[in-house]
Amino acid sequence: MTTDGFDPWAALPDAPLPEIQDKRVRAGVAAQGFTAHLGAELTALGSGRCRIEIAARPELMQNHGVFHGGVIGYLIDNACACAAATLVPLGHGVMTADFGVSLLAAAAGGRLVADARVVKPGRRLTAVEARVHVLTDGGVPRLVATGRASIAVIEGRESPAAAATHSAAAGGGERSTG
Repeated sequence: MTTDGFDPWAALPDAPLPEIQDKRVRAGVAAQGFTAHLGAELTALGSGRCRIEIAARPELMQNHGVFHGGVIGYLIDNACACAAATLVPLGHGVMTADFGVSLLAAAAGGRLVADARVVKPGRRLTAVEARVHVLTDGGVPRLVATGRASIAVIEGRESPAAAATHSAAAGGGERSTG
């Protein structure tokens, strides 16, 4: 739990995250060029939960020496999408339909940490909320932003990277002959 009482790991009843879901989400994130460009790391996944972190670098800061709001927006967007993705069936993908960010304080520090949790899973839209904390030099988290997202579940449109994690195990998938 963080200092503001937000506990992303208590959002849903405890359910183990199947290994295939973990692999799918991690592969999808790893295939995103923008994620690599920012140096973001997916550091924790659970059923309906996600944590993504970014270390401070000069190119991620705005002119006042704090993290740029766009970096915080990215964290909320991706952490929410990843949390939702842990709950979708094989062969389905996710895409952000809508998200909002509330910047609460200047994000000055060494590392941003975004925690997201599913509030309400759905067949077509999943509601997710997130909190972004900055870790100060002493490692103390300080809340800098909150966010929420509506994540669309897209039937039959799993990302190629995510699909590769389970189609290879199934022998490349089934093909119809008729």
